Amino acid sequence: MNWLRALWNKLRGIEQQESPAASATPSPNISELFEEICADVGCGSKILKQTNAVELFVEWYDGPANKEAILESIPLFMRAHGGIVLTKLKRFFK
Repeated sequence: MNWLRALWNKLRGIEQQESPAASATPSPNISELFEEICADVGCGSKILKQTNAVELFVEWYDGPANKEAILESIPLFMRAHGGIVLTKLKRFFK
């Protein structure tokens, strides 16, 4: 099992060495963008905490990290999760 861990660590090290530019430029944080979009439409942090929407969205979302793409995906996210997420967020996102 140690050889597997050593191989994994070696591969991760090579991967990090090959892409220094990626680590130099910070990528937008999906959760921060989602929270910012929600705040822009009037959805407060209390609702986001009650529904656990930020964590659920970050787990669910696999698109580009920009506001436009995230905004377009929120209605799909709400339908996919239903329940309290849909109930609490539907008045903010049509």
